[in-house]
Amino acid sequence: MTSITIKIDSDSVIEITNTQQVITLIQLVNSGAQSASASETKHSLPSSNTCIVWGVSQPYQNFAFTWTESYYWYRSTLLFELWNTIAWSSVSDEIELSKILKYSFNSFSTYRPEMDSPLFQLYNFGGSSACFGLAQDLTVNNTPFKQAPISGINVLNNELVQCSVMSKFAVIVSSYNDPGKVITSPPSSSYFTIDIGNSVTLQYDSTMNEFVAV
Repeated sequence: MTSITIKIDSDSVIEITNTQQVITLIQLVNSGAQSASASETKHSLPSSNTCIVWGVSQPYQNFAFTWTESYYWYRSTLLFELWNTIAWSSVSDEIELSKILKYSFNSFSTYRPEMDSPLFQLYNFGGSSACFGLAQDLTVNNTPFKQAPISGINVLNNELVQCSVMSKFAVIVSSYNDPGKVITSPPSSSYFTIDIGNSVTLQYDSTMNEFVAV
């Protein structure tokens, strides 16, 4: 299990609550996704300065975000665009790195084995374009967020998409309280990485309005 423990002093908890803000966990989204038609060479998509809200919490003096390394493909009819809130219309079973899935007629199924790869791969044979991406379970202060989107890309029909897990996180105080919301990315210095199975503790610094590792 991987975790981020959050610590906030009591005065800051009151201030954040009074301004109707929340603690938001976000993931960076960029060119970790690739796309191409099934008959063409795959090509990298350009980087984007966007991130996605993974989980939110009311401010408490001590709480945690926790998760395990299990992933799902999702499909959404809402395109992956800035300020949209992505909610999936269908979702796969837990997926493996060594499998390509195909999406067709509102369901996912294994397409064929693929060589071991750090990428998750999927063909869109569903008949129309849609947003696809990876989702992951998250627990926030003992509240589960099941199969919450952590990435997204708009995919044409009969097109191959590949997604890698960025594993770059940021915790911010914000008004973004909708998991799946696509927002502009904070400065790169706000992001940190966590090795699988490890944990990090972040303390809120009210003078800088940011969280720092302790």
